[in-house]
Amino acid sequence: MKTIEVNIYEFSELSEEAKERVINKFRDDNYNNPYFINEVNDSFEKFADLFSIDWRNIDYEEPYRNEYSIKLDADIKALSGQRLATYIWNNYKGDIFKGKYYSLWSKKEKSYKHYKEGYPALKQRYSKIQLDNSCILTGVCYDDDLLMPIYDFLNKPTSVDFETLLNDCIYSLCHSVSSEIEYSNTDQAIIETIEINDYEFSGEGEIV
Repeated sequence: MKTIEVNIYEFSELSEEAKERVINKFRDDNYNNPYFINEVNDSFEKFADLFSIDWRNIDYEEPYRNEYSIKLDADIKALSGQRLATYIWNNYKGDIFKGKYYSLWSKKEKSYKHYKEGYPALKQRYSKIQLDNSCILTGVCYDDDLLMPIYDFLNKPTSVDFETLLNDCIYSLCHSVSSEIEYSNTDQAIIETIEINDYEFSGEGEIV
């Protein structure tokens, strides 16, 4: 049996040629499957279920390829202005807003309807007056990208109809995701990912 010693390097210790090889490999491996895409899909699917959207294809980077239809009645899709704001408030308030969290019910009392890591969670108290709309669908930031056009509309109703407003929501998500994908493939973002995860390499730039 032979013992072979191998030198291990941090990214910053690699030669410029090896660094370039590492960056290009990371970009090639992750371009078509960015790490955050599952969270994006979860947000969109929740949104689609909520607003009766039947979809076949959603392309975040090239939204003109999107294939979906809004399965709401024609008179509902045509609502606009204050009538639409009232309709959204009456029909979707409980889905796009939640009571603002302000404390635990107690330090001991537990809820057997909610669990954390397999154990009953401490009861939490939420305001019945103050509302919160942060990450309301699935708990991630892509919820906000989807729903922001609706929140903006509720704050200041315009002549836009419901169908157009829902289209704007989907475009908002696509714009945000495409921008994130573009940034995630820059050298700077790839280097940040490598350093955050403390990857180590051979002298040729292979992960070890």
